Amino acid sequence: MLHKFYAVTYTSVYLVKDKDEDGRPAAVKIALRGESNLPIGHRLRGGSMIAICYRLIAYSPEGNREIEKINTFYWGDSTSRIVALFKTEEEARICFASNNLKSCDPRWINETREVLREIGEDHPVFYVAKTPRYALIATPQLEQSEC
Repeated sequence: MLHKFYAVTYTSVYLVKDKDEDGRPAAVKIALRGESNLPIGHRLRGGSMIAICYRLIAYSPEGNREIEKINTFYWGDSTSRIVALFKTEEEARICFASNNLKSCDPRWINETREVLREIGEDHPVFYVAKTPRYALIATPQLEQSEC
């Protein structure tokens, strides 16, 4: 089970942890390109779980951990579209400095799949969306699917 990873979006890099110093999950912006409503250092607010969808979404589980079944009223902050997921900050920053970033960029699909595999199915804080409407990578065959 993975406890920390990095998410690269079109405009930012986030450090995502299942437990911050205060004991709560955190997705904190650590890099920014251009302008954003959320500055560096901003922590996604509005929930006790973090969904990994085509973007990161903080949410309150409302009795069900599956974001697809949660009323959007219980969703908090979210990011722009995810480009890739990484286990190291160095890899995330290299990706972020690259040109022509795409949602679920094929250049880093293996790294993204590895992070999703290590998060697993039953993580207590992170939830990987599976339905086509929300999923970062099509399921159920994570290893063979494309974005």
